[in-house]
Amino acid sequence: MSVHNVTRFIRASRKCWIQRVGSTNSVVSTVCSEPLIQFIIFPESAARRRFFAFTSCLILIFAFLPVYALDKPQCQNRKVDARVRVDHVIDGDTVVLADGEKLRLIGVDTPEIGYEGKPSQAGAVKARTFVQGLLKGRETVSLSYGAEKQDRYGRTLAHLFLQDGRNLQALLLAGGYATPLNMPPNVDFSDCYQRQANRAMAARLGIWRLSRYQAMPANTLTGKERGYHVIYGKISHTGNSSSSLWLNMDQHLSIRIMRDDLPYFPGLVAEDLPGRYLQVRGRLYRRHGQLILRVRHNNDLLLSDPASRTSAITNSR
Repeated sequence: MSVHNVTRFIRASRKCWIQRVGSTNSVVSTVCSEPLIQFIIFPESAARRRFFAFTSCLILIFAFLPVYALDKPQCQNRKVDARVRVDHVIDGDTVVLADGEKLRLIGVDTPEIGYEGKPSQAGAVKARTFVQGLLKGRETVSLSYGAEKQDRYGRTLAHLFLQDGRNLQALLLAGGYATPLNMPPNVDFSDCYQRQANRAMAARLGIWRLSRYQAMPANTLTGKERGYHVIYGKISHTGNSSSSLWLNMDQHLSIRIMRDDLPYFPGLVAEDLPGRYLQVRGRLYRRHGQLILRVRHNNDLLLSDPASRTSAITNSR
């Protein structure tokens, strides 16, 4: 799937999937007594060690910010498009409204509930129970629709706010019940949602305790992996096809960025990327014998600094 021609893009600013964290949640003191975020594995080279040490420091800083932020509502609503009642909860990211309409929560993805004899994924039942507890009593909730109002399955896409104004997606992420899901053009709360996920990751809450959610080096991939993963390694080369920009990592993984999604990667310059270290997250799939991870938003990437090849991260937010 690798292609060798290089496409140049206009430099603006670089963003990353854990680049900055704003208001914070509290973290129990045991975080500092255990290895912080077990997914950070320090490679042999000094450049790599500095890069991943820097990401660890970022998480430590944001993990220990003041406790008072706990009480502050996160990811506040800008507009109310509808007030509805929820009939029941299908899983952690999908509910059914009183009129029978299915609502898919924008910006989050929870583990799948098993049906027809299939087992549920780890954390799926906890996520559903958490949402059920917040939506008990068929209370009226507020919806803020995305720029794209429906998905390909006909479900309504919206951000959901409880009667007290709390953002349900933010609560799911902050509690470690969900992973962020960036699906342009519905990325209004992407930065805020990422901050909630960062705190949960730092505290190893919920699914972030599980081995499958810990970052792994690209060169350890077997080709059998599927679903959500956090992966890091060095970009060996870049290329392009008629529809996509490709970032090839250590010859084990191809990262795909569709051309339609390139506006969500400001400052990405393809010719600057070979040799840089990258951490990427998303869903893995296999096509034509190649392991592929499609990325749709710059919040799903963490790049090392291009000049020093070390851990400095340019952040304009």
